[in-house]
Formats: sequence, C-alpha cells, structure tokens
Amino acid sequence: MEPLPEKQDSEIRSLARAIRFAFMALVLGVSLFNIHRALSISTFQMIFTDMLNGPPLPAMTLLVLNNQRALQGLSMVIPLAAVALIFWGRLQVALYGLGALALLALAQLAFTWSALTAPLMEIIKKMQGP
Repeated sequence: MEPLPEKQDSEIRSLARAIRFAFMALVLGVSLFNIHRALSISTFQMIFTDMLNGPPLPAMTLLVLNNQRALQGLSMVIPLAAVALIFWGRLQVALYGLGALALLALAQLAFTWSALTAPLMEIIKKMQGP
C-alpha cells in the first residue's frame, strides 16, 4: 500500500480530530440531560409518594429510585471520561471510546426517563378510564 501524500494525510488527521470533537460534544450534550434527570430522581420520588399512596411502583422505577446515587455518579463520570478521551493520544481508541460513551449516555437517559415516567403514565391511563 502506498503512503498518502502529506497534504492528504494532514487533511485526514484534521477530519479525524473534528470527528473526535463532535463525538465528545454529543456525549456532553446528552450528559447534561442525564445529569439533570439523575439529580431529579428524589423529586420524582416525592411525587410518587404523594400521588401514589398505595399502589406499588413498577420494578424499573424502583430500581432507579433505589440506585439514585449510582445513576448520579454514572451520569457525572461519562462526561469526565469523554473529556479525558478528547486528549487521548491514539485516535482510534478515542473514537471507539467516545462512541461507547455516547451509547451508554443515551441508554442511561432512555432507561431513567422510562423508569421515572412509567408511574405517571399509569396515573394518566387510570384517569382516562376503561
């Protein structure tokens, strides 16, 4: 395989750095929502206590409520890891790592959101009737 001309090699490296930065920005953006959602778990717990005085909460919601500190920690570690990866020397490792962090952040956001809205959806269904 022939080596790339110096200008083309420079452009490819520049593009790779831009992609790495874009992935980090994506992770940080999703992490903002994640952190906010994780810090609001206790507020949702108070709402559930006040409004649902009796019926049991869904298992997914109980899992989130019982692991509030772990979710808060994870939501804060993800963006820190993304910032660390932006300075990682090996570009391939940084891109794969940032992609994995983006997927993890999105999965946590979807899971936490679903768990916290499930009881509210049940209340809405009951209000609508049969």
